[in-house]
Amino acid sequence: MSSSTMSKNNQTTIPKEIREKLGLHPGGKIKYEIVDDVVVLKSVPSVMDLAGILQIPDDKKNIPFKVVREVARKEWVKQAIN
Repeated sequence: MSSSTMSKNNQTTIPKEIREKLGLHPGGKIKYEIVDDVVVLKSVPSVMDLAGILQIPDDKKNIPFKVVREVARKEWVKQAIN
């Protein structure tokens, strides 16, 4: 179990083993949740962390972004109306 001390400015350092386990780094975002009487820390992924997670089928790879954006816009409008 890890621990740290709160400063007079109400700040604390997250122990190294926890930072490493959660993949935290300077400038990274942390989400705090209270579940019953327990505080849960979660790493919030950045947009760059999410890059490349979507797989594009081979037959769709050469579609211009302009076309993809227009199809997505039409789908969004259709869902908003329903």
